[in-house]
Amino acid sequence: MDILRKELNSIYESQHLENELLDRLHLLECKRIAATIADVSEGCTVITDASADRCYIYGGALAAMLGLCDEPPFYQEADSSDEDLIYNHLHPEDLA
Repeated sequence: MDILRKELNSIYESQHLENELLDRLHLLECKRIAATIADVSEGCTVITDASADRCYIYGGALAAMLGLCDEPPFYQEADSSDEDLIYNHLHPEDLA
C-alpha cells in the first residue's frame, strides 16, 4: 500500500509522534476492548500505535473470510501502522 503509506507518513510527520508514548495499562485496556468488539461483532478491530509504527489486529469470522486466518478468533501484532495485513486482502475498489 505505497500510496497509503505515503499519505500516512505525511500526516504523521506533522504530528511529532516521536514525543508520544502510550501508557502500557491504557494500551492493555484498549486491546481488551478491541478483542471483545471483534468477538461480539465477528468483525475486525485494529488499534494503531502510530508513534511505534505498530498495529494490533483482532478478528472474528470476517478475519477468516478475508483469509487472515483459518479460524477465528484471530490476533496479530504487525510492525506497520497502516494495517497492510488487512488492506492487502481487500479488493482495491473496496479500499475507497
